[in-house]
Amino acid sequence: VSMIYKHMAISDLLGKLQSINNSNLIDVFVPSQGRYVKFRQLSVRQQKDLIKTGLDGALAGATIANAFNAIIQENAAERVAFDVFDRAPIVLGLRVQSFGSTYADGEKTWDLATITQRTLQYNVPTAVTIQHEDVIQVQASVPTLERDTNINQSLITQIKKTQDMGIGDAVGSLYVYELVKFVDAVTVAGDVVDFSKCSAADALRVVESLPAKLLVELVEFIQKFRSQEVEYLTIDGATLALDARMFAQ
Repeated sequence: VSMIYKHMAISDLLGKLQSINNSNLIDVFVPSQGRYVKFRQLSVRQQKDLIKTGLDGALAGATIANAFNAIIQENAAERVAFDVFDRAPIVLGLRVQSFGSTYADGEKTWDLATITQRTLQYNVPTAVTIQHEDVIQVQASVPTLERDTNINQSLITQIKKTQDMGIGDAVGSLYVYELVKFVDAVTVAGDVVDFSKCSAADALRVVESLPAKLLVELVEFIQKFRSQEVEYLTIDGATLALDARMFAQ
């Protein structure tokens, strides 16, 4: 009887905690939506998941991105198709709400509220068509968090399978997979490959086979967003890194 009572008491307690979390919401400006969206606070489980990614070496960038993506989608109070450039303001908003605005990184102490008080708004097109000699056409756009997660997971699986992959190879894979995320389709002499309908491995092979000049234009498209994100995260000439250390204090 006591065991049943204890189980019911825990269930009631968890229900109350969930109710509190659902009522304790914060507003974060989401660039892709051009408006504020409400989010629930971080849980201890989510904090643990973020801290663990700091042990993933060359894969840390991909694993923490996936952890961030999962938290954003889980904690959003409404269903939204967030994209990868929504991540920074949302993650910072959740971090400040859970742990305060002060963050000590080595000898530098950040006031994160200085960043979260800004409104990140991108003033460049979110989609582009890149043409190469009237034969090759690449349609590219800013990926959703769901696509980002799927490509990251493919990268993680590939690197873990290849035990003898060096750091240089791993970094190279990270770079190309990052490009794959932004490609929607490739047309070559009238034949179309829709990246939403093929595996990440096949998409990678297609991107690696594209002319380097075309990839330069794709990188330039991505960089327009990256540069604005960096500016958003920069205070007094120093740029904040969104990594596991932010959640370990």
